[in-house]
Amino acid sequence: MIDFKVNPIFENRSYINGIDEAFLPIFISKTLQTYKKLFLVLKNDKQLNAVENLISISNPKCKILSFPAWDTSPYDKSSPNVTLSGQRISTLTVLTKNDFSNEELIVLTTFNGIFIKTAPLLFYKNLQINIAVSQTISVLKLRDQIFNMGYSKVNTVRENNEFSIRGDIVDIFNSGSQKPFRIYINNDVVENISYFDSLTQRNISHSSKIKSVSLNAASEILLLDENIQIFKKKYSKFFDIDIKNDEIYSKIISGQRLSGIENYLGLFFENELSNIFDFIHFNNTLCDIRVLFFETNINHVNKRYDELNTLYQKRIDENSNVLLPQKNYLTPNEFKEYSKKRKFIFINHLQKNDSLDFNSKRINLPKSNSLNKSALEYLLQFIVNELKKKKSLIFCSSDKEKLLNYKKYFESSLIDEKSNIIHDNYYNLLNSNIKNKLVFCDINIGNSFQFNDYVFINENDYSKSNFKPKKPKIKKAENFLKDLNTLKTNDYVAHIDHGIGIYKSLEIINISNNDHDCLKIEYSGGDKLFVPVENINLLSKIGDGTEIRILDKLGSSQWLIKKNKIKNKIDDLAHKLINTAAKRRVQNEVTVYEPKNYSDFVNNFPHVLTDDQETAIDDTLKDIYSNKLMDRLICGDVGFGKTEVAIRASFVIASSGKQVALVAPTTILVEQHFKTFEERFKSFGVSIKSLSRMTSNKNKLEIKNDLRNGKLSIVIGTHALLSKDVSFFNLGMIIIDEEQHFGVSQKERLKELQFDIHVLTLSATPIPRTLQLSLTGIKDLSLITTPPTNRLAVRTFINEWDKVTLTDAINRELDRNGQIFVVCPRIKDIDKIFKLIEKMSSKLMISIAHGKLNTNDLEKSIINFYQKKSNLLISTNIIESGIDIPNANTLIVYNADLFGLSQLYQLRGRVGRSDKRAYAYLTTQKGKILNDNANERLKVLKTLDNLGAGFSLANYDLDIRGAGNLLGDEQSGQIRDIGYELYQKMLMETINNLKKNKSTYHVNWSPTINIGKPVLIPEGYVEDLATRMSLYRKIGDLNSNDEIKNFIDELNERFGPPPTEVTNLIYTISLKIICIKMNVNFIDIGPKALLIGFRQQSEKNIPKILNWVNYNKKNIKFRNDEKIVIALKGKNINRFKLLKNYLKEINELIKF
Repeated sequence: MIDFKVNPIFENRSYINGIDEAFLPIFISKTLQTYKKLFLVLKNDKQLNAVENLISISNPKCKILSFPAWDTSPYDKSSPNVTLSGQRISTLTVLTKNDFSNEELIVLTTFNGIFIKTAPLLFYKNLQINIAVSQTISVLKLRDQIFNMGYSKVNTVRENNEFSIRGDIVDIFNSGSQKPFRIYINNDVVENISYFDSLTQRNISHSSKIKSVSLNAASEILLLDENIQIFKKKYSKFFDIDIKNDEIYSKIISGQRLSGIENYLGLFFENELSNIFDFIHFNNTLCDIRVLFFETNINHVNKRYDELNTLYQKRIDENSNVLLPQKNYLTPNEFKEYSKKRKFIFINHLQKNDSLDFNSKRINLPKSNSLNKSALEYLLQFIVNELKKKKSLIFCSSDKEKLLNYKKYFESSLIDEKSNIIHDNYYNLLNSNIKNKLVFCDINIGNSFQFNDYVFINENDYSKSNFKPKKPKIKKAENFLKDLNTLKTNDYVAHIDHGIGIYKSLEIINISNNDHDCLKIEYSGGDKLFVPVENINLLSKIGDGTEIRILDKLGSSQWLIKKNKIKNKIDDLAHKLINTAAKRRVQNEVTVYEPKNYSDFVNNFPHVLTDDQETAIDDTLKDIYSNKLMDRLICGDVGFGKTEVAIRASFVIASSGKQVALVAPTTILVEQHFKTFEERFKSFGVSIKSLSRMTSNKNKLEIKNDLRNGKLSIVIGTHALLSKDVSFFNLGMIIIDEEQHFGVSQKERLKELQFDIHVLTLSATPIPRTLQLSLTGIKDLSLITTPPTNRLAVRTFINEWDKVTLTDAINRELDRNGQIFVVCPRIKDIDKIFKLIEKMSSKLMISIAHGKLNTNDLEKSIINFYQKKSNLLISTNIIESGIDIPNANTLIVYNADLFGLSQLYQLRGRVGRSDKRAYAYLTTQKGKILNDNANERLKVLKTLDNLGAGFSLANYDLDIRGAGNLLGDEQSGQIRDIGYELYQKMLMETINNLKKNKSTYHVNWSPTINIGKPVLIPEGYVEDLATRMSLYRKIGDLNSNDEIKNFIDELNERFGPPPTEVTNLIYTISLKIICIKMNVNFIDIGPKALLIGFRQQSEKNIPKILNWVNYNKKNIKFRNDEKIVIALKGKNINRFKLLKNYLKEINELIKF
């Protein structure tokens, strides 16, 4: 075992000093080996997560219980994140029930975590359901138990604390869990348990061997009758008010779970609330647990309690009904009492008497101050000196690839010490005998430090890069967003053959004595069309019921005339697109090679690339080196690293002797890009200038001359770069950032420039036109959906405007020297918001930005905020793109319900662009009842509270808004006439025909198929109508046997084995795919014969089909309507199998 000379024997000690924060996990690991059970109170959640990660490696047998704080401030009118609440509930439940006699245990919490009181201890004693494979339990009994534990019944489980039941399948999203689980029950016996993805609703394959799960309470407040009765009695006792007119009282007794209901936790129980220390004291197997506080003590407790009293008084001043702080939070006296029961040990208290000192200390690594000696050489010298002192050095980096590269470098530089250079993991490091060695260990530590004869080097401190965490899974949001756009009653739809109608309902129609699900579409004059569900692909949603559209009349030629007219225009458009792309692909004649110093330039990048960034860079450089003109869209969330792709491409182009122009929509964006480029290129002799309104007239003239003469390699500018008086000596690439913010004339100028140069477009949620060009294959597409290293998701709160909550949010941000965005939808609201905000803190320095300010004032306001001359910016949504301010990490949106989904997503992307936790408060007017669409938008944004959903939102917007102007303004009216989705289908089909792209499946017709059996998804199989419509939409998109198999798997996972009607539907879809490929437009499977009708066949195929019919003339004939009749003879004939065999025979004839 490595000898750190740690002697954690502190039986009679109350104070420990000299524990550096980075040394703390090692100290705790060694202490656990002595004491087996620890209770550790840390400063914050970030430190808690870091300690938890390292302890899980160093002490793999140790049980770790995490007890985080809420992410809301005391007396907030927002409820805490359900995952955090669930983690607290889970830990308290385990502490109540488990026997830890023979276990190594650590309970990790934070200073704020212990302050929040919990439901009484007795609440947890019998509140857990254990479900195991082979267990006997009825679905009804399980349903009642889940409901009584506070879970909400929904049709589709998306979020924590929800459950759904479909027959014998039960989906549950456990409180505090990261993923939901699915229980399969057969004859009251649990057959299988599996985790599933809440967005795709598909089972997670590697989770199929789960033997059991434990279900905790969804909340500490269960709105059961008995609890509500206690609340009624206590609320009227505590607050001397007229309860009949009290809004909070009325809503809670009616069973509504109000946001911020946790403020009244104590009113739901007869007994007093507990604290986590009560749970420790209650469990007899934890009598020897040691309680340690890291850098907190009674003084911090007193200060925190004073803050609570201040917040309480603010609520009282605004006449809110709130409980005294001692009712919900730990008091200083209670803290002292707990300390007497369990002697608390304080780490880094700086108490000299009665303290145990370890003398670990942070160290600063040497930096390069010389042009002749690199920072790496200084680090090498530092290591050599420490090894000479007989010390052991541990070089730490969580990026394993980078770590091994460092190891190779030091091995080649320290030949004599090569045998003493090893690579080891963290567990072995702490449990091996390592002396006077250089050890490379793949972990992340907070900072470099020294303890006795050991020196820990944090690679972060040397390279200034952020560590690369375990890559979180980026959930596929497309399926979820597609569900949101499912047809709803009274939506306008366009049928490919019959035109615009209104979708009314899903109805069962009897076809040949068999039930068949059909979509009822109503046309002008009340005419009705019933579309079989397997042909749902013939319908395109073009608007919801709030719009007014002129309906077509069934049987009228108007729709056909309109569609053909647009079809001709689409043909012209497709030819232009294809020809433009073709010309670009042969235009470039100069081969570009990788610059000799490219690796030096890459090594100059101070951060770790994500996998998606690497892929995007590789794709972009392959385009450039391919001797063809690049036209690529880089789509990635705000702050996900698109700029680095542009920087590397620019370096390659500039090194080849060509010029690069980066065009951005705003001056502030230009200045940000210029500073970034200037910093990255400063050691490589590449000339870079910016051209915007901030450039003096003298400098503008000089820059234009240098561009014309070829003296300037890279220019970064606003639309000023697109002026006719700007010309280039040898322009090689144009980079377009946030293209959607340029005007029509500027876009036309961009098209002129793009003809014979490389084009790179950067966007977070691209405008539908740009995305459309990528999806049709005209532009190439690279997605960056992996979050940057150390990036945290933005905590999102949706609530009414609340002065106290927002004041606390603003002061919290100012206390960490941060900045705040406040956004409102209308300019007329800005003065009102200014008056509300300016009173919230005396530290505020407020800037204002909106579209009616003159250009100079607007830029000055934003630049002041950018340069930290102001710390709060009130603006309209003009900030939704282009402002990258990592120091701004709190966003407040006024009247958030008036913004669109993508707007809100872009706005939220303005914060959380560093490794700090960011907060977004989406507020609505007090008492305002939101319409369904607004509620849905806000819920979607919170559901998509993961990183990397921007592309999915752009795709969703593509469905809703349409691509708009593809080459100019002409197409927008055509798209409105027939709907974007149908327009896209027609364009895709035309482009694929022009490309002769046989492999691309895209058609605008569907065969009529009657299999003589019921075809539908029965309500008894999928009860929820919206879910059935979503499934039908998926069915309409199926176009291969693999996709059908995948869909069947999904049905089995989500709903159980499909009934016969669904099997018939799937068979119909498989027939449909075959028919479309063969141009068969009619199938009828009757009791005595099969009918096959053809849509159109080439001249060479017609004789082959006639010969085949003649050859089989005994039982196959042509009817007068040119349909083939196949007589069925004999008993027990499998008509379905026979039909497929005949279709296979015909296909073999006509495919050659």
